[in-house]
Amino acid sequence: MQRQTNLSLTHISRPPREPGDGPAPALLLLHGVGSNEKDLISLAPYLDPRLHIISARAPYEMGPQMFGWYMVQWMPNGDFRINEQEARQSLRTLTAFLDEIVRAYNLDPNRLFLGGFSQGAIMSSALLLTSPEKIAGIVAMSGRWPTPVEAERALDEHLAGKPVLVMHGLYDPTIPIRYGREMRDKFAALPVDLTYQEYPIQHSVSMEGLQLAASWLTEHLNAIGNREPQ
Repeated sequence: MQRQTNLSLTHISRPPREPGDGPAPALLLLHGVGSNEKDLISLAPYLDPRLHIISARAPYEMGPQMFGWYMVQWMPNGDFRINEQEARQSLRTLTAFLDEIVRAYNLDPNRLFLGGFSQGAIMSSALLLTSPEKIAGIVAMSGRWPTPVEAERALDEHLAGKPVLVMHGLYDPTIPIRYGREMRDKFAALPVDLTYQEYPIQHSVSMEGLQLAASWLTEHLNAIGNREPQ
């Protein structure tokens, strides 16, 4: 395990199990609210061995070993109230962090994927919409559409062909399935390469979903190929 301590976010870094020549492809994992960087890193052994996997800790502390990308309140009507200022600051921090990890770990900027769960899926989607040039594609698990950044998303030509995998649980009590289907419909209206899948689970990642994410990442990693950094 490698860990650079001078970067914007606390994180765990797992170098490729099967390193190749030159800068490595990478996957940045973003956890959900109330969790930490030790959560999603447990997925690393199931994913493509060529990937350098980094799991970042969100900046806002919510309790012992509990962090979030922004504060959120669940409303009685099933909607959400968020601290938009914190969300935007986290988005700026993550945008800078993408550049930092490319330099610190000698990553291929053309093959840098994002994977997020719940609030991490929201942040991954927001990053893709606002900084698509930095991201090869995203896996968004059990999230919802990042409405605050919708008006400032990148132009269609910059989003064209970007791979997007959205997965959601049919029985999710935390972020109900209607939010997953809204993400599906919103992304389907953009020129991205969308894959959408529902599973009969609650607010979690199923083994079937993990297998899909793993094969999806390998497929798109192979499709991009070993390009020289630009």
